[in-house]
Amino acid sequence: MRLCAIGAGSGTVFIEAITEKGEQALEKSGLKSGEAPAGRNEAVKKLVAVRTAARDKEFAEFRADVNSFEALADKLAACINCYNCRVACPGLLLQGMCIHHGYLPAHRRPVHDVGGSKAVC
Repeated sequence: MRLCAIGAGSGTVFIEAITEKGEQALEKSGLKSGEAPAGRNEAVKKLVAVRTAARDKEFAEFRADVNSFEALADKLAACINCYNCRVACPGLLLQGMCIHHGYLPAHRRPVHDVGGSKAVC
């Protein structure tokens, strides 16, 4: 199910069932899946455009500031080990696949002999 507040109007939420299980959940709850509110698509497109422009501006400024290893080292020198970068990293959000948090891809993991069969840890 998808809860949509963008374009739904003040104090309302549009609920959309995306799967059969979502439809069943809506039916059991007594709610009904409706049509997307008028103006929702335009509101989403506008929000995406604003956020994309802000992201691209930040990336361009960062790339201009960090154009060498020395500049990167200077940028990272202020690190206080708060780990917020790790929290925000998509590698962690997508199945915890961060080598800095101990994740190793299967081809890099040690193989152990367990009862005559090989096991990847």
